[in-house]
Amino acid sequence: MTTVLVLDANQRSALAATRSLGRAGYRVVTGDAAPATLAGCSRYAAATVVYPDPAAGNTDQFLGQLEKLVREQAVDVLLPMGEITSALVLRHRKDFAPAIVVGPSADSFDAVCDKDRVMGVARDLGIAIPESVLVTTAQNAAALADRLGFPVVLKPIRSRFETINGWSGASVVHAASREEVEQLVAAHSYLRAAPFLLQRRVQGHGVGVFLLHHDGHRKVAFCHRRLREKPPSGGVAVLCESIPPQAALIEQASKLLKHFTWDGVAMVEFKQAPDGTAYLMEINGRFWGSLQLAVDAGVDFPALPPDT
Repeated sequence: MTTVLVLDANQRSALAATRSLGRAGYRVVTGDAAPATLAGCSRYAAATVVYPDPAAGNTDQFLGQLEKLVREQAVDVLLPMGEITSALVLRHRKDFAPAIVVGPSADSFDAVCDKDRVMGVARDLGIAIPESVLVTTAQNAAALADRLGFPVVLKPIRSRFETINGWSGASVVHAASREEVEQLVAAHSYLRAAPFLLQRRVQGHGVGVFLLHHDGHRKVAFCHRRLREKPPSGGVAVLCESIPPQAALIEQASKLLKHFTWDGVAMVEFKQAPDGTAYLMEINGRFWGSLQLAVDAGVDFPALPPDT
């Protein structure tokens, strides 16, 4: 029986993957830095393991313990679910051989995590993006926002930053005035450090395009529409519905992934304005929080072989 080690077991995506793979007949081991997790409580979790938290700067300990766990649990497939574990495991995938690490090359993953780079590629490919400017010096942010027009979105170029002390998170924030821009920059060290993107805020609803790419070709696609987000101004989807395949958006999303020589699953997020224009928001280069919706709708991404 094939054994799959699902990392980041306290994430919703990990729970969905554990259920999917367990039903498909795989032996699923769940792992996390915390001992009690969502996926670990699933009846499909054959075992649970704990490893040092890589976000806290325990990179060497995390990688060393993970190598040990792969051997002890006779792991055939290693499935990182979070951004930090994905970055580290993909970077060191040879260390886990003969276990297969699911995901693209480390370079491809790093590239799609760079939101400024993704926006530039999208613009070159003719894909609509919000009006944007890169802020390289935090002191110029308010003046640049004035020229862009309000409301604006202050978007860090990465959601996670690797530092000598571990990994730091950075969130998207919104401002309706010059004063709010100045307050937000003062309140958030990751904005003061710059660079970050300033974007004109797009009003509309979110549309997610979920894809499996392999050997340069799109294998499977699924779409959903966001109905509720946390926070309401834009964030994590907490209520969404499946929608018919959006052919134009699927093609745009595939074009983006092909540019990054993508191999694996990804979520490409758009926001559709009232006039029908769909603007690219970002690429999420791993399994997504609403994965269970796709599985329930019949597109069982975790259990699909890459050559589907």
